[in-house]
Amino acid sequence: MNDQFFNSLLTESQDLITEHKMASAFATVELTSLNKEEWDRLFFEEPGLEVYRPYLEATYMRFIEHRPMNEAQAIYLADIENQRMKLETEAVSEITNKVTMAGSITLESGEKFQVNSQSYNTLLSTDQNRENRKRCYDQRFYHLINESDSMASLYSEKALLDDLIARELNYRDSYESNLYDLYLTKDQVDDMSTVFKKRKHIFENYNEFRRKKLGLEKLRPYDLMLQLTDQPGKNYTYTDALQEVQKSYSGMDSRFNEIFLKMATGNFIDVYPDPEHGKQPGGYCYGLSALKSPALIFMNYNGIISDQKTLLTNWGTGLITIWLVIL
Repeated sequence: MNDQFFNSLLTESQDLITEHKMASAFATVELTSLNKEEWDRLFFEEPGLEVYRPYLEATYMRFIEHRPMNEAQAIYLADIENQRMKLETEAVSEITNKVTMAGSITLESGEKFQVNSQSYNTLLSTDQNRENRKRCYDQRFYHLINESDSMASLYSEKALLDDLIARELNYRDSYESNLYDLYLTKDQVDDMSTVFKKRKHIFENYNEFRRKKLGLEKLRPYDLMLQLTDQPGKNYTYTDALQEVQKSYSGMDSRFNEIFLKMATGNFIDVYPDPEHGKQPGGYCYGLSALKSPALIFMNYNGIISDQKTLLTNWGTGLITIWLVIL
C-alpha cells in the first residue's frame, strides 16, 4: 500500500471498473428485463451461449428483482461503488501503516521486539515464555483500541454506502444482500448460530485440553495460539516444506506433480513475509482459470509449522483450480 506505482495502478483500476460498469449498464438492464419466454428464445437463437446458461441464469435471472431498473440507476450505483472502493483502499492503507504497527516491547531477555501483524502471530505461536506472550498481546490489544475510533469512522461511512446500494437494489440492507449472494436466509443463519451455541462445550473441552497441556491454572487469550508441540519454535525451511507438500501429492494423478513443479518454479508464489512494507499475515490463493495457468498464492512463510499448513492448504486450492481447467 506504500508503493506509489501500485497505488496509482489501483486507483486507475478502480476507475476503469467504474467506467466499464457505466458503459455496460445497458446489458444488465436488458438481460434482467427479459421474461422467461424471451430468455429461452435467447439461447435458442444463440446456441453458443448454452454452455454459459447456468452462469448467466445465476447472475441475472436469479437477481432479476435486485438489479438496476434502468441505465441511469446502474450508472448511479457504479459511482457509489467507486466511492466505496476508495474508502476500502483508504482503510487498507490505514491498517497497513498504523493499525498493524503496534510499536515495541521489551522481552524478558532485555531484547527490544517490534510488534506488527506478522511478528505478533509468530511470537504468540512459538514463544514458550508466557510473560513475553502477555506483553506482546497487551501491546497490540491496547494499540488496536487506540486506533479503533478512526477505523470505525471509515467503516461506518462505508457501511452507509453498503446499505444505500442494497436498498437501491430492493434489499432491506447490506446484510440481507450478502445473505442473498450466499444463498442463505436469516433463519438459516439463526439455526446455524443455535447449533454452534449447543455445541459450545466441544470448544470448551478443547480449551481445557490446552490448559492442561500447557500446565496452566487459567487459560488467557495469549495462550490460545501457542503451538502444542515439543518445539513450538522449530523452524522448517521453505525447501523442506515444498518437499513435504510434493510428497503429500505423490499418490495422486501424475499430472498433479506436473502442476506442482510448474507452480513451484514459475513465480506463482509470493511467499516471504515483508511486514515492514505492509505485507499482512495469512494466506490467499487467487485462481487464474481464464488464463489456464496455476493460481497465484500470497502468504507469509516464517518457517513455523502453521506456515506449512497454510502453504499446503493454499497449494491444494491452486492445484484444484488448474485441475478443473484441465478437465
